Amino acid sequence: MKKLYDADGITIYNADNLELLKKLKDNSINLIYCDILYNTGKVFDDYNDNLGAPKEAMEWYRPRFKEMKRVLTENGSIFIHCNWRLDSYIRILLDEIFGGQSFRNRIYRKHSDERGFYKNFDSQVDTILYYVKNPANYIFNELKGETLRIVPVFENGYVEERSEVLDYKGFTFNPVEHNKHWIISINKIKAMIDKNELLMINGMPYRKTYAVPIGNLWDEPDMRDNFSRNKKAEAYDTPKPSACLKKIIEIATNEEEWGEEFWKDEIKGSNLTFHENNDSYGINESNDPSGYTRMYQFGEGNIASMHSRIGSEGEFESVIDVNSGMAKPLCTQECILERLKELKTADELFPHSTTINLYGECDEKHMALYESFARDNEAEYGKIQINRIGGKYNGNN
Repeated sequence: MKKLYDADGITIYNADNLELLKKLKDNSINLIYCDILYNTGKVFDDYNDNLGAPKEAMEWYRPRFKEMKRVLTENGSIFIHCNWRLDSYIRILLDEIFGGQSFRNRIYRKHSDERGFYKNFDSQVDTILYYVKNPANYIFNELKGETLRIVPVFENGYVEERSEVLDYKGFTFNPVEHNKHWIISINKIKAMIDKNELLMINGMPYRKTYAVPIGNLWDEPDMRDNFSRNKKAEAYDTPKPSACLKKIIEIATNEEEWGEEFWKDEIKGSNLTFHENNDSYGINESNDPSGYTRMYQFGEGNIASMHSRIGSEGEFESVIDVNSGMAKPLCTQECILERLKELKTADELFPHSTTINLYGECDEKHMALYESFARDNEAEYGKIQINRIGGKYNGNN
């Protein structure tokens, strides 16, 4: 077992997760996210994605999932990221270990558009199985927006366990009389009344809220894969986008548990991330010589900032600050290209020039990669200048 990072209350290990899990205390971890082996049969540069037949794969995962349940707190959650090859088998195994009532949802993340399959339907989503240790007590935070919404707290049809009569602080409603049922528990309805969120419209109960509905189809642009399936991987094959992990953390943990330094750009997450009080842990199970299997950073590639302005001669220019010149150059360059493509759709913004400032370590090899990137794309997107700044980007450079 090897520590890759241990500072600011955050620890990242390079280890078999079963080895580390056995060293953790019972009921000590409140969130587990695991980007598991999909069992594709592929041999990547830094890991072998082959666990054998599905039955063999489940026997490999069984002791790990049992340990994950043991270390989860009573209000803890677990998210298992997989795809169509194993998700049905894993669902049955997790039902066995956690109990069917602990299953909360199946989340679909759209990873790409059509890729040109011709012998089958194109695979565009993978699956995140969401379980909790105690279905009567778990964290699920609402995400707030800026628009006030009025939404019903009832639905059509009689459901016995959701048909309790409301009679609380002047609010009365009998769902059975209207052939309705509550869509949330009566205790949550009462909590809404306490917060002045419930109102009656034509005798029916509604909630007024700034909460944004969270569906189980995550198809936003920042949820898409941002790596190449054809070029050599940067630090790790098939990393997941940081937006995916960020959403899970915001929903399933409380902000005071993150710790002051949790969102630091320098911190890389892993394929198993969880918290113990204000501490964050990660596990890296590969033999990747760069030291990280998952390069989770809450931003695209290693782009620290990106802004556009009118230059001294009236031309439109973009300035892009890259926080580490040596880390993930190809992924970062793909993100830069996406930005330039967006800008070019607005004709008035061209001719256009781009300045890319490289902070952090950047040797001659990586500098050459960026210079080659500039030459290859200047004809399409205008002049691209590369500056090797060095030092640490702090937002005020």
